[in-house]
Amino acid sequence: SLIEKIFYEKYFESERSLGEVHDEISAMGYNYDRTAVSHSLTDMVREGILTRVGTLRNYRYIQKKPLFEKQ
Repeated sequence: SLIEKIFYEKYFESERSLGEVHDEISAMGYNYDRTAVSHSLTDMVREGILTRVGTLRNYRYIQKKPLFEKQ
């Protein structure tokens, strides 16, 4: 996925809001609904790849595990 692509580019080494992630994907030339981006981020949190901090409607996402090389 696009979010996994930016993950491997170390994008989540610092905290990122949903809006920042959506803007980054848009800057790459893709037009995804913010809800779809939110669902993908939530899936990555559930999988243990990212963690989120903050409060409802103000979450920030950051990598949970040290970056590993894509295989």
